[in-house]
Amino acid sequence: MEKTIKILIVDDEPFNVNLMEKLVKKAIKNTFSIFNFKVTKTTSPAEVLQTVKTAPPHLLITDLMMPEIDGYHLIKETRKIYNMEELKIIVVTSLDDRDSRIRALLAGANDYVVKPVDSVEFPIRIMNNIKLIENYLLLKDRTLLLEDAVARATREIREREREIIFRLASATEYKDAFTGNHIHRVAEYCKLIAEGYGCDKKFIENLYIASPLHDIGKIAIPESILGKPGKLTAEEFEIMKKHTTYGAQLLKGTKIPLLKFAQRVALYHHEKWNGNGYPEGLKEKKIPLEARITAIADVFDALTSVRPYKKAFPFEKALKIIKEELGKSFDPELATIFIEEEEKVYKIFNTLKGEIKDAAV
Repeated sequence: MEKTIKILIVDDEPFNVNLMEKLVKKAIKNTFSIFNFKVTKTTSPAEVLQTVKTAPPHLLITDLMMPEIDGYHLIKETRKIYNMEELKIIVVTSLDDRDSRIRALLAGANDYVVKPVDSVEFPIRIMNNIKLIENYLLLKDRTLLLEDAVARATREIREREREIIFRLASATEYKDAFTGNHIHRVAEYCKLIAEGYGCDKKFIENLYIASPLHDIGKIAIPESILGKPGKLTAEEFEIMKKHTTYGAQLLKGTKIPLLKFAQRVALYHHEKWNGNGYPEGLKEKKIPLEARITAIADVFDALTSVRPYKKAFPFEKALKIIKEELGKSFDPELATIFIEEEEKVYKIFNTLKGEIKDAAV
């Protein structure tokens, strides 16, 4: 919280500046406050304009008729940056006509005092404005504290969501012959592609948390198929393909936006850019973006991992296969981003290597 209320006085006449300073300090002396006060003065409105832009006061006391920059211009420029609550402005001037008063108030002044100032009334006006400033600062502090508390609570909820989803996704690895950390690598690859594509922060966060659920439907696939050491028969492959719809069914009906996001990933991550994928044979951008991204990450990780039916492909060969499938299996723009980030991809691949699990039988 800000602990010091800054007051800045400007008048081109030194006598007036000094008088204002004495009256302001008198007001401060009679004000009970939890804040400290700093009073500065100047005869240069140009200096004030620069100060307002770089180190703004909380209360500005200004004359109107000044050389170089008059008070009207100073008020207008100040109001372009700070509203009526953020910075209080009191005009102290010899102009007693109605037009000058209205012009100053329309420019953004909070108060208008005519010289010669009353030594009793003016400090009271200062005290009243100080109270308004204090209330604003205290409310601002409470608002920031509340925003911080909400942000912390939101982060905690997201962390719990992430942990629950990753633990749930890990259940599929007890049945499948994945290498360790598969879901973590897929999440990191997805994040890398989404960032390169320019996706917004919320989308990237959702994708990172939801993508590990892409194969959640495999918990409904027989272990004899998941762990089969040889090539699947046509009938077995049809059963395997159902893991996409099983996963979508498991997540169906949720009111949680993140799980709705995950449902689309689970259902469509085996669709292909050319329309030859499953379960619906969607083509190109009819495939949800989150699924198109996850498809690249999942296939690449599958290629570089041991499966019951194959050894892990070398990193370079797997990347070459991704390149060969540009415009076929994969969105060419997304796959190009993945390929061009080879160094970052390799870092994820190398950092998140996991121990090979025994194939389920």
